Amino acid sequence: MSAAVFTLLIGGCSAAGSPGSTSQGEGGTPAGSSSGSSSRSAPPASLAEAARSQATTAYLGMWRDMVQAAKTSDWNSPQLAQYATGDALSAILRGMYADHLNGLVTKGEPKNDPKVTSATPAANPTTVMISDCGDSTHWLKYRQDSSFVPVGAWA
Repeated sequence: MSAAVFTLLIGGCSAAGSPGSTSQGEGGTPAGSSSGSSSRSAPPASLAEAARSQATTAYLGMWRDMVQAAKTSDWNSPQLAQYATGDALSAILRGMYADHLNGLVTKGEPKNDPKVTSATPAANPTTVMISDCGDSTHWLKYRQDSSFVPVGAWA
């Protein structure tokens, strides 16, 4: 199977959501397990299903790596570039660096619920769009001394 470039798009939603961004990553990136279940599913029946699965895995991997780095605001973490590139990686690094400079860390985890909204071309996708109405209610910023930072206080 050839490597494909995936475009991941986070759509806005009314719930407490994750920040919107666009990223491009290599389809040949190492596979990571998605959050929740550790059971493996049957192999994809088509190239389209494989592309959708790889894009979703990469998307969840990006968030998982971001959660780990945010615990210490480690903007130098090499894991951040494992699944994110381009504008998405730049936004992640800038946010982590700003938190580092401001003495902030992030605790907890966001909930992600990614859905593939399109894959083109249909038979052998090279672009996969993902929409996620994520919930960051339990992924909060704290000062390094463990005091909670109210929303907007770090802006």
